[in-house]
Amino acid sequence: LLALALGIAGFVFAMVRDHDHKWDLTSDQRFTIAEQTTKLAKAFKEPVRIYAFFRTGSAESQAFRDLAESLEQASPLIEVEFIDPLRDRSMVAEFGITSEYGTVVMVKGESRQRLESDFSEEALAAALVRLAESVDHRVCWSQGHGEGDPDDDYQREGYGALVLKLEDMNYTVTETNILTDGIDQGCEVLAVLRPIYDLL
Repeated sequence: LLALALGIAGFVFAMVRDHDHKWDLTSDQRFTIAEQTTKLAKAFKEPVRIYAFFRTGSAESQAFRDLAESLEQASPLIEVEFIDPLRDRSMVAEFGITSEYGTVVMVKGESRQRLESDFSEEALAAALVRLAESVDHRVCWSQGHGEGDPDDDYQREGYGALVLKLEDMNYTVTETNILTDGIDQGCEVLAVLRPIYDLL
């Protein structure tokens, strides 16, 4: 009888684990993501990893957890990992996390999207759209006039952290000297940040 009971318990556990589901019984369906967001999640054909950097127990963490569970339920290819930035410093360094109020990084292959300050379903859906596009947009970074260094992560005058965030939003940053090379027509944006010398 004991063996039979253990076997039944194991079978029930396996069924619950493989068919996990939650029901939203609130009158306004506040814990249910929109149908369009569900379609976006189901459209992915390759794995999407979402790293949610929130302090354990914070209100932002709990609010995003509800969204994350709905996304995971909508698509088996989406996996969300919650990371406390105060405890896992290696992950903080790897993803360049600087915000104290939460950061979400979405990764699909070589493409990334980043959310900071706004973790609403609308912001999440917009990031999913950009992630699905996998289109690189070029930002040309002007050099040659004493502009800030896009590769500098250490000095106050450096812009390494900014470039990392741009790359997490599918922007490709390339340095260019517009005085000698002109402006490449492939650039969607020309960034001229704090030049020391006048542009001739």
